[in-house]
Order: sequence, then C-alpha cells, then structure tokens
Amino acid sequence: MQRRTAVVAVLLALVVAVLGTVQAQAASLPVLFAPYVLHSSAFTRACTGPVQVRPSGNVDGYGRYTHVTVTGLSGTCGTGYLGLRTASGTVIADGTATVASGGFTLTVPAFTPPSGTDGKAVVTVDTWPVSATWAPPTNPLGTCVAIDASTGQRNGDCTVTDISVQAVWGRPGRRTINLNVTLSGSYPTDWFQQKYEVVLNLAGVVPANWQWSTSSASGNSWTEYPGAQCSDLPLLHTYAPAWAWFGQPVFLQLNESGRGGLCS
Repeated sequence: MQRRTAVVAVLLALVVAVLGTVQAQAASLPVLFAPYVLHSSAFTRACTGPVQVRPSGNVDGYGRYTHVTVTGLSGTCGTGYLGLRTASGTVIADGTATVASGGFTLTVPAFTPPSGTDGKAVVTVDTWPVSATWAPPTNPLGTCVAIDASTGQRNGDCTVTDISVQAVWGRPGRRTINLNVTLSGSYPTDWFQQKYEVVLNLAGVVPANWQWSTSSASGNSWTEYPGAQCSDLPLLHTYAPAWAWFGQPVFLQLNESGRGGLCS
C-alpha cells in the first residue's frame, strides 16, 4: 500500500512539472491571432402588418362572395399566404398569392361570410406570421344588386339601408310582423326591366323566440325568387321593385305559421 502511494505521488509531481513548463513556454509565445468574437445575426422582416381580411368582388343573390382580399401590408413583400376558416373549422380560403400594392387576393369557392367572431384568419408573408383580423361585410341587413330582368345581368349597385318593424300581433307560434324595407340604389336604366335582387337578413328584427322553422314571408310589391326556400329564413332571397331605388319603403310581412308567399 505504501509503495502504491509513493508511485502516485511521483506521477503527480511529474504532471505538475510538465504543466508548469508548458505554461511558462506559452507565456513567452507571441500572440499570433486576435481573440475570436461571436457575432449574433439579427433577421429583420421586410414586410409587416397588421392586416385586414375581408370578402371582395361581386356578391351573388345569396350574399356569397368568391374572393377574399388581404390589405394593410407594408415594406418589401413577396408571397402571401391566407388561411381563413370558421370557428367550427370549415375552410373558406387556403392558398398563396403574390403581394402587390400592400395586399393580395385569393379566388375561392362561393361562401357566405362568417360573422366577426366566427371568422378566423391566419396570414403569413414570406413565411413570417402577420397579425390579421377578419372583417365581415359592414351591412348586417342583407345584400342587394341591381339587375336587368330580361337578361339577369347585374347593371348597378344598391344597399339595404333599413328594415323596421311597423306592427306585431298574435300569440307566440302564430305571430305576424309587418315590416318596411328600405333600399338605396342606382337609378334604373329601364324602369320596365330593372329590379333589385336582395337577400334580406331578418334575424335582428323579430323577437328572440321567433319560430323560423314554420315561418313564411309575403308582400305584394316583392317578386318571388325562383327556388327560394322558407327553410332558409331568416335569410330571404327575393326581388324588390324598380321604384325602391330612391328609398321608398317596401312593405313586407312575416308570418310565424304557414308556408307560401315569397318562399316555399
């Protein structure tokens, strides 16, 4: 045991001696290289937001759009990506396009715009995420387009400006509501051929417990849209008369019980 301890002591002494020699020699060497410094590389995004995502292009008679546009980008932007879904997961848009003039547009299958809280948008530009907000159409009362009755082609613009309740009577389940619907549109190019194709959103003008499953709509000044279904209520697809363009209210009646009139 004593012999082994002596051997270890000798080895330690040799190591110390060698290290001391190396250290002394190193101290006498000239400095050949400057110290190496690590530099961090900062990547700066060239394209920034925030952006708004909204439906764009012409709306059809059912209030559906076929384009979605992203606006609000600034800087040097290349390729933009948009993913737009409803809260339930229904895909509205999922694609890329070249950014131009601070935005880009995707062509998508016809869709009904979700509400502000129901639309979920994800936008990236050149793989960088950008803060995005879904902006639904600003008119909750419905959509309107001016058309030529002989051709069915759009020939002007219009807006649903007001839906007001005039009277309500009956007991729940069998109630009737009289409404006035007001439009604002372009001047008719032909009074005999002009009409306005509208999709009215009637959800906000009736009592909360209104039974849409058994309801119908009627009105002498309106014309039934081919194939309009009462099961689509509170969205009513119908035609308004040409004289409605300058803001004259058009009478419409909702019945809580019974089918017929402007839908079937």
